[in-house]
Amino acid sequence: MKLLKTIVFTLTCLFLSYVSVQAQDEALQREMRIAESILGEIFTAVPENPIPFLFARNGHVSSEYISGYGVHLSVGESISSRSISVSGTVRIERNTSDEDEVVESHSTSEAVEEKVMEYITQYASTMQSLPEDEVLRISYGLKRSFDGSIAVITGLQEYTHSVPKLSFVVKSEDLKLHREGRISDRQLRDRVEKQDLSEYGDVRDLNIFASVLETSINSTDTEHLRVSRKPSYEYLPGLGAQFYVTVTGRSPFNFPGLFEMAREIDSLNFDDIDINIDLGNITTENSGAGSFRFRMPDSTRFEFNMDTLVFDSEEFRNRIAEVRERSEELRKRGEEVRSEIEIQMRQQNRADLSGDSEKIKAAILETIKDYGSTLRTLKNDELLTITIDWRGRNESLPAQTKIRISKQDLLNGNEPFMEDLSRR
Repeated sequence: MKLLKTIVFTLTCLFLSYVSVQAQDEALQREMRIAESILGEIFTAVPENPIPFLFARNGHVSSEYISGYGVHLSVGESISSRSISVSGTVRIERNTSDEDEVVESHSTSEAVEEKVMEYITQYASTMQSLPEDEVLRISYGLKRSFDGSIAVITGLQEYTHSVPKLSFVVKSEDLKLHREGRISDRQLRDRVEKQDLSEYGDVRDLNIFASVLETSINSTDTEHLRVSRKPSYEYLPGLGAQFYVTVTGRSPFNFPGLFEMAREIDSLNFDDIDINIDLGNITTENSGAGSFRFRMPDSTRFEFNMDTLVFDSEEFRNRIAEVRERSEELRKRGEEVRSEIEIQMRQQNRADLSGDSEKIKAAILETIKDYGSTLRTLKNDELLTITIDWRGRNESLPAQTKIRISKQDLLNGNEPFMEDLSRR
């Protein structure tokens, strides 16, 4: 009977411990989602005029909990020239000098830092479920797909902005002290570690490992899946190296009709189509017989002679009718191509790609085992993380796969941690 009571007591303690851990995990996940929302609002707020800033679009914040390390919030991932938002008002002035004038804004790095510090001092302390021996990291501009600067050209002035890669680290215990009122906002700011990641943008051993990853995966005998480009990477001191692998389907489509349509469009001659341009408030002047003279608001003058303005209305109407007829043919053929693509896409999405995905995972694990020790940039307590993005909507594939191992475990021959993240 005594043994039975001991077993029951032990099982009860284990159950309560499990429930407690589950509750804490759910609370932390909820706090992370709230943090994403707050940072999204902070980074899409309209900045002060007149200098425009480049910030992430709303929703461009992701979060991840790394057991034993902490929470990583990433703002403005995958910034590209199409996704950058330029806010504020640009004051345009005529350049009176002969040389081009370039006006540089003050550093966007400082602006990013102020927004991150706003979150840390006003909101980060509410993340109460983060263990005290872990950290909160906030990064900006990771997985960027362009060279790091962008120019806003007005035609008269050019505003040049550098888009930074920054990371800020604060200890959970410092957030607790701030939450309890034992340190001030300024003291908390002073305890935040700022890292400029731009100096780690081109690291030789990480570059080589990325190339090996690409070659290993594409050398795998997969029928449907492949890596479409060389994996990108980021190195975050204290956390480690993160590689991003994008896996796409091998295209099953045959597009001869589409290419033929493109050639057909190229053959259409639009040279005779007139384009009306509003030149604003233009006044006419007296001119000689057979000519017109116009004066622009800036005193620029244009003169046209009637002899050069020959217009054949009948030929123009015939050309327009021809273009419309051929355009309608192209539209119908485009609908046929679109329908064929949709049919083939549905077939591909129903295919079982789990076999290919397992082969790719195995190739990555083999690469880690054979070449992970060459990552000299990694310190022993830092992590090698490989994130696989499975593109498409095939239900046999997860949305992402995370593979993670510390440098020390790698050297000791331990197996990496691997987790599939399902589609929402």
